[in-house]
Amino acid sequence: MMYRETFASARYAYGASIATILLGLVVILVVPYIYRAYRR
Repeated sequence: MMYRETFASARYAYGASIATILLGLVVILVVPYIYRAYRR
């Protein structure tokens, strides 16, 4: 989805916004897991 919108359609700003949202979702999922893993 992100690759097609960014490079095939030449919508670089739209692709960058999708990438930023995906990065935020990954951070929300990964940070609590890492916190719990290193807490033990």
